[in-house]
Amino acid sequence: MLMSHYLLTGASGFVGRHLLDRLLAAGHRVAAVARRADWIAAASARPECLRKGDAPPALTLFQGDLADPGFVERIWEKEGSFDAVLHFAAMIPADIKGVAEEFTYAQYIHNNVTATATLLDTMIRRRQRPPFIYASSISVFGRVDRLPLTEDHPTCPADIYGLSKLQGEEVIRLAAASGAVRAVVLRYPGMIGIGNDYGAVHFFITRVMAGQPISVYGHGRPRKDYIAVEDVAEAALRALEHADKFDFEIFHIGGCAPGVPPAPLVEVARWVAEACGGGKVETNDRPPAQPENMYFDNVKAHNLLGYTPVPLADRVRKYVALRKASGK
Repeated sequence: MLMSHYLLTGASGFVGRHLLDRLLAAGHRVAAVARRADWIAAASARPECLRKGDAPPALTLFQGDLADPGFVERIWEKEGSFDAVLHFAAMIPADIKGVAEEFTYAQYIHNNVTATATLLDTMIRRRQRPPFIYASSISVFGRVDRLPLTEDHPTCPADIYGLSKLQGEEVIRLAAASGAVRAVVLRYPGMIGIGNDYGAVHFFITRVMAGQPISVYGHGRPRKDYIAVEDVAEAALRALEHADKFDFEIFHIGGCAPGVPPAPLVEVARWVAEACGGGKVETNDRPPAQPENMYFDNVKAHNLLGYTPVPLADRVRKYVALRKASGK
């Protein structure tokens, strides 16, 4: 990719931080949006925020609410235009975020739907049509009629988070159908990596590092899709490279080789134990969360974006090494 100017929302988030680093390392200019004042303060000390001669800084920072039209308008007033918008800001479920109290329906709609619509409204009002890359979720599926999940599988959210992400998709679809925007939707499953203290892989590592056995529910048989944050960022960069080819397109971005189902969860637990240098893995008969099996096929993303994730076993080993190095 040639040097470009991108708007990245959710820059302080788990994925956003990785994606920001990748974009800056590739020599791009980034306008990064975040809600957290502490992150903005820390990021402002980065050398990329400094102007070099007459050239603009590689990184500019904005703190605010993306559902506020005035705030979004000020971003465009300062930055002028963008070669693409990467919309990775979202309100995620409280248990994943690590907070005690679940968010309200209104909060999910405000942050995940209204914010998306406000970004699109600003682009439309300014008659700008850069590619719009939207991070969605496997949570738009609450029921599985067939596996693997392909992009044409009927959506059926089971919770307000999944509904809000699907409504974000639909707002984008309508805008694209009118010719106002060009968009790529990337649906992701559960993620692993430093900074995401949630999910089976994280909990497995935590137990082994504490000298405790791993006990896998559902007799160890469930097959769930997990993706490393490095592959999440890689898929977004692939989407940027190919976005000009699409008016509106949805891609499933999972952690398995194209067309290959994930390993049973008990096998993932064994990878963790091996990477940790030993640990006991057992299974139990506790009913698994439904749907019991849930995973993408990655075929469309492989064929049209050239996306293939690093094998999950390798990603697990790297994640374990990083956990050990960080002491967390």
